[in-house]
Formats: sequence, structure tokens, C-alpha cells
Amino acid sequence: MSAGTVLLAAKRLHPDATSEGICTARTLEAMVGAGLTVAVVTSDEATDAAGLRRALPWFDGPLVHVRTLPRRPTAGAGRRLWAGIDLAGTWVDGHPTWYRRSVGAWREALTTAIGRHRPSVVVTRGAGGGFEPHLAVARLGLDVPWVAHYHDPWPAGRWPEPYRPAPTRALARQDRGHEAILRQADALTFPSARLRDWIVGDDPGRRARSHVVPHVLGPATPPPGADPALVAAALDRPFTLVHTGTLLRHRRVDALLAAVAAFTGDDGERRAATRLVLAGPAAAGATTTGAAGLAAELEADGRLWRHVGRTTQATALTLAAGASATVLVEAAAPESPFFPGKLADYLGTGRPVLALSPRESVASDLMGEAHPLRVDPDDRDGITAAITTLWAAWRAGTLDALAPPAAALAPLTPAAVGTTLTTLLDDLGAGAGPASLAGNGALRPEVAHP
Repeated sequence: MSAGTVLLAAKRLHPDATSEGICTARTLEAMVGAGLTVAVVTSDEATDAAGLRRALPWFDGPLVHVRTLPRRPTAGAGRRLWAGIDLAGTWVDGHPTWYRRSVGAWREALTTAIGRHRPSVVVTRGAGGGFEPHLAVARLGLDVPWVAHYHDPWPAGRWPEPYRPAPTRALARQDRGHEAILRQADALTFPSARLRDWIVGDDPGRRARSHVVPHVLGPATPPPGADPALVAAALDRPFTLVHTGTLLRHRRVDALLAAVAAFTGDDGERRAATRLVLAGPAAAGATTTGAAGLAAELEADGRLWRHVGRTTQATALTLAAGASATVLVEAAAPESPFFPGKLADYLGTGRPVLALSPRESVASDLMGEAHPLRVDPDDRDGITAAITTLWAAWRAGTLDALAPPAAALAPLTPAAVGTTLTTLLDDLGAGAGPASLAGNGALRPEVAHP
């Protein structure tokens, strides 16, 4: 029988704007590479349909870009009025009014797309707080399988320490939407087994519907378009440790800066050869006041090089590929269920990863708990020892031996992720695979629709 269509509803999709967009674009490419027929609806605020077509030249399937965020006053009485309306909205479902309107816009867009494409399966993707596609589908009711993908823990009340906000009634109300997703989705997918366990726990029914669909590795060869001057300036020392992307408030580099200072010390060779590169914005608090003076000292003699603006993916990947080792910075915490998108970038380069991650983390799961480059984020002495290990391997020409094991990365290749998704969809009986049955993609008549 003829193959069916996968309707991909993605909050973000642009491959050069956000972590979620990058990961979703790579997953879409893996789906296309596996022979799946895909139609896309997205509300990515970073671009429009034309911009996405330029950014995704390999995708020629149906693509609709919808605006789901209402236009609002940015100053004066109008802004204050909307702030009050948004606050009042949290008494309904925990979300501000603008968010609920975004969910409504997603419902309308999905109703139209389902009527047009008659999909065999609907796949929703969201990250951070952007789970409007999931909530929209939960309120529609479909007679075809629904796959809900969790890029991150959600809602905020489910975030790990130290990110989790103080409990409020609004957060408790948001959890109702989360529970509706967990109840109604025919399949739940997560980029890692750790996030799956974090979200679904020991519930046997939910675990039976849960599947790991990892982030796709970044390319082994960086794409063209990197900023040559920035790359040359950053990598003009032979022993470079590179962090790309945004440093969040809880992902501090204080211990890393102290470790670089301790490692180089008064050793002339190390001081002349070593450079820590931080390429990307830093949120307030990523470096404490006490570490700011040390950062200035390291920057003054070239041991630290910072670029605080955004970089393109091409530039970030070129920096990572040219590094002696890449650097992952996570929050100091008992556990991290996140699979950072930049970790997939780093792993794709084949370079060693200095992972400043909790022992209970996705990085630890991939690299191995005893890997010498996995260190607690606030362990200055441990980080110093890891840099020393990297230095010795660099001088001996054996850095490749410190890269994550190939067996751990095999499920993250584009072909493997495409196969994982195709198998999942066929197992659901969705008819979305190249050789499987087609569905009718209808809405359930007993459910009220917009």
C-alpha cells in the first residue's frame, strides 16, 4: 500500500538560531533520509517560511510557518494592561494569556494541516517552555497516532535543581497539561534514557510507550560559512579548549577559569600554548564577581579568549572541530537530565569533550562514569587534572584516545536516528514508513474543534 505522511509540528526549526531548532532540523533531515514523507508546521519566531526554505535547502516537502504569538504593546498603559491580562490567565491553566492564545493558534494551524495532508502520524516537538504544539494536539483529539517529543523536562516545576523555580499554584496548574500529554500520546520520545526516566518515572504504562530518539550528531566536517577572522583569532594557540554557545546563569565557569590558571601556573610553555575559548553570550551570573578579576587576568595574556556575541552554527562547529578539546559546562547539581544540543555538536567533531557535568548526567552516560574528562562542574582540582590529562595526550599525539567511544555514538548518527524513527512509526501501525500502511488523518468527531 502507499506510504503515509508524517505531520511534524515543531515549535522551532531554524538550524542556526536555537538548540531546539538545530536538533529538530537534524531530526527532520534524518527522517527525510530514511525515506519518510514529511509535512511541516512550525511557528519559529526566528524566521519565516522563506527563511526556512533557504536554511533547509534539502527539504522540498510541504512547509507552513504560522505566527502564534500575538502582537502586543511594548510600552505604556497598553503594556501594563496586557501584563495584567497575562497574569489573570495563569488562574486558568497556569499559563499567561498570550501562551494560551498561542496554543489556540496552534490548534487552528494543525486542524488545517491535518485536513490538507491527512497524515498517518503527528509528531510534536517542543523545548524549554515552548510546548504549545503538544498542548494543542492534546486538546484536538486525533484518530491517528501522536508522538510527543520532550527535548527538555517540562513544565518548569519538573526542572531539576538549581533551575527549578519555587512552587506556585500556577506551576501546579501547568502540570495538568503535562499529565494530559503523558496520558494521550500514543508514544513519548526523549533524546536520552535519563530524560525518559526523569519524565515518566516507574509508571509501567508510560514506560511501555516511551522511546529514546537521540539528538543527531553534528557533522564531522563543519559546513561552509564560518567567520574566518573570528576562527583564526580564537584558535591561534596550539592547545585550545573551546566552549561554544550561551552560558546560562547556573552554568558557571568560575571553577574552569581557576583550573586554567592553576594548570598553567608559572610554566612558560603551558602559558604560551594554552587558551580557553568562550564563544557565545554569557547570562548574568555565569561568572561571579570574584571570578571576573581572574577572567581579566587570563584574557590579558591570551590564556582566555572571549567572544560575547552570537556565532553562526558554521562558526561554532568550525571552532569545535579545530579545538584540542571541546568544553561542556552544566550546572553543579546532583543530576542533569538534559542532553545539551551542543554536546551532539561536539561529539560529531570527534574531538575529546571536557564535560563539566554531574556524575548523574547524559554526558556521563555517553562517556562513561569513570571517563577522565568527566568532572563535576565546581571541582577545580578535578578540572585541573582533566586539563593535565588532555595536555599530556596532546603532546603525545594521542588525543583521539580520549574521544567518547564509538559504540556510544552509533545510535546518534543520522542513519541510526532515521531507522529508529521509522521503526517506531511502523510499530505504532502509523503507516508513515516507506513500506507501511497509510492512515486517514481525521479528527475525532466527538471532540469539539475550533
